[in-house]
Amino acid sequence: MAKNLASLFTLPVQFWVYLVVGLTFLGLILAVTLLAKRRTAPAMAEEPAQPTQTKLPVQVASALLDIGLETQEVNIRKALTHSLGLFLMSDLCGLLEKSPASDALVISQMFDLIRETHLEDFTLKQPIEEKTIHNILVGLPFIANHKQSDQSLQNSFKNATGYNEAGSLLVIPLGEDLAAPAILCLTPYTQREFHQQDIDLVLPLKPKLLQVLSKASDIDERVNAAETLRLSLKQLTRSHNQIQEQLIRSQQLLEEAKIKLADHKNDTTQEVALWVERQQALEAEVDDLTEKIAENLSAVQEAKEIKQQCDALEKALEENKRNISELNTTLANAQGVINQSIGKTEPAPSDSLAGFVSNASGYGMNNDPASLEAQYNQSIHQTAADFAQRDITLLVQVEPLSSDFAPLTLTALKIIHLMQLNAYKASPNHATVEITVSAQQDEQQNPALEILVTDQGGGISPQEQSHFLRFARSSHHPVPAGIGDAAALREVVQLVEQAGGHLWIHSAKDQLTTYRILLPGSAHPAEKSVLEK
Repeated sequence: MAKNLASLFTLPVQFWVYLVVGLTFLGLILAVTLLAKRRTAPAMAEEPAQPTQTKLPVQVASALLDIGLETQEVNIRKALTHSLGLFLMSDLCGLLEKSPASDALVISQMFDLIRETHLEDFTLKQPIEEKTIHNILVGLPFIANHKQSDQSLQNSFKNATGYNEAGSLLVIPLGEDLAAPAILCLTPYTQREFHQQDIDLVLPLKPKLLQVLSKASDIDERVNAAETLRLSLKQLTRSHNQIQEQLIRSQQLLEEAKIKLADHKNDTTQEVALWVERQQALEAEVDDLTEKIAENLSAVQEAKEIKQQCDALEKALEENKRNISELNTTLANAQGVINQSIGKTEPAPSDSLAGFVSNASGYGMNNDPASLEAQYNQSIHQTAADFAQRDITLLVQVEPLSSDFAPLTLTALKIIHLMQLNAYKASPNHATVEITVSAQQDEQQNPALEILVTDQGGGISPQEQSHFLRFARSSHHPVPAGIGDAAALREVVQLVEQAGGHLWIHSAKDQLTTYRILLPGSAHPAEKSVLEK
């Protein structure tokens, strides 16, 4: 006996939940049956009993039994509206409640007694009279038969569902402010009218109905919790089995590893002596290598000293080259003084053109046009070897010149050589430098000598071009990045101004830079020297 009682306490929680709900529904069935008998007793005294009235309690009991057998809240609510529809003989019976998302009224789990099916939940969107809303919120049951004037709720129902008729209306709230759903009944098929007797039949069941709705929610939560626990238990069982399998497998691997370790120890015992011998031999080799490394380090130190001596010799060589260049400059200056003393009209060459002036001191003496062209080509190509060392292509074009430009020869050659120095320093390796000398006309249509020099020095931006005059006249002004030899360009500007010529710059950032120089012929000197960009 004690064992049987103890076994009862080990039953699942779900069993006890179903037992309590079943007993509750059994009491509800008995109450509904008694009320049905009380309702049908006067009718039996006046007229013979009809088959539908005698079968009504059985149908209600069957529907209520369905409530006790359901384990989900939605199905319990559907079974409840089904049983109430049978109990009240209403064509449609559902639950009227507030929408969780808004204050709109929603009819849910409505059972169609004629078609024996439940309708989909729907929202009443058409406005409802204030009086009807007030009765629902204060928990006051009311009846609106089809002959009465207040048909707003029926009209809203027809608008939401598409029914042509709504019939009579019965609303029995189960709580104030719709804290609990209200029972809503309609008779669109039979047009049956509701009376106070229908309300009196339901009001005694109100506590039981509230209990059913509450129990339905509790059952749904408990069933979900039980299902969650069942799934968790199943998952834990599966995890336990997997861990057990992994444990067995790990034990097998451990045994295999122990066997391999024992075999390895046996094998390595014999190799230890051999490794000791090899280690001793390697230590001897390391000692030999250490001695060789010391010898190599000594040799490296000697090589460093030799390299330092070579660097010193290279510096001395550079110094000698610089001294030679200064001597050439001195010789060139002396040559210029000699030229002035014997009546030369051209100015002395600058220091940066010493080598060039010494070779071109006699230029400008021959007025033959063919000789002028040869002089320009010979002078320009004197620096071709320097350009070739950096693989810079030098493109030269000297057009035939008249004898009117003979007095400009030395000045023009100085300017060209200075522009060559700037292009050589500004252009990168493998670049191209173009030089063009031709006879043109100035703005007054007078003959002028045009010199065009194009380099690839990275270009001069418009902003830098706007400050070119400041740069050309001051050595303290910042030098644009696209200029190779600033001193040479400043001397070019001086020579152009002295000759009364013009200077233009055509360039842009990261583009080619073209310098255009226009020198007036000796017979038509310019009225004013202009430096332009």
